Parts: sequence; C-alpha cells; structure tokens
Amino acid sequence: MAHLFVRHTVADFDKWHSAFEEDEPNRDSHGLKLLGLHRGLEDSNDVTAVFDLDSVDRAKEFLGSEDLKKAMMEAGVQGMPDIWFTD
Repeated sequence: MAHLFVRHTVADFDKWHSAFEEDEPNRDSHGLKLLGLHRGLEDSNDVTAVFDLDSVDRAKEFLGSEDLKKAMMEAGVQGMPDIWFTD
C-alpha cells in the first residue's frame, strides 16, 4: 500500500491545524486517509503528515490542485513542502 509524506513549516500551528481539519472532506474525496500528524521537537511549527492512499494518481491530482495551494497559503504554510511517496 502506498503512503504519502508531506512536511512543511507553518507560521502558526493552531491556525494551520484548524484549516487542515476543515479540509478533511477534500482529502477524503481524493482517497487520502491520515495516519499520523507530527510536530518537530525543536520547532513545533515544523509539521509532517502521513497518509494512506487509495491511489497515487488521485493523491497527485489533489496535491496539484489550485484549491489546495490556496488553502495552504491561507493557512500559513511557509515555502514549498517536502513531499514524497513510499510503498
């Protein structure tokens, strides 16, 4: 089964987390199931999310969507996220 890891820095974890929770239906509709959400020990605004995937192609579609880019910007994601897939 494939997994997706997304790591990025956010300006304010609480603000970002609220937006992240609100976006759950969008992730669900693309077959992403949250397995874990992790914060850095030295920087609590360093966030890594791990997802189980129904389909790598659907996950890539989600990651490339303008809606996601806008939501990330509004939620305070700083810079480009590190994204990788595993099997």
